[in-house]
Amino acid sequence: MSYLNVFRYTLREDCNVAAYDALAVEMYSLAASSAEYEFESIERVAESERSGVVLERFGSLEGAKRWARCPEHRAAMKRGRVEFYESYAGMGAVLDHEYSFDRATNTAQRSTFAD
Repeated sequence: MSYLNVFRYTLREDCNVAAYDALAVEMYSLAASSAEYEFESIERVAESERSGVVLERFGSLEGAKRWARCPEHRAAMKRGRVEFYESYAGMGAVLDHEYSFDRATNTAQRSTFAD
């Protein structure tokens, strides 16, 4: 079953936003480059220049755990605490369903994931 990680962050006032963005792109590319992590997608929603929410979707909880243990990712997290973040909070959940609507085609869909 798919796993969703929700990460809310606020960057420090003295944060180099360009360096933060570059590191984020590097990490997303790394996660997507290896089937080991079962990385499916990412969506980053900025609340302001210095805060936002990131939604990371993995193919399974196990894939997300492997990503959390990735040495390059762990080093990036440590760098984030030292250089970039004022604060952050995260949560994760196994997904049991998803749904969507498209006005252009007037179609609604709902999928339920099996165990």
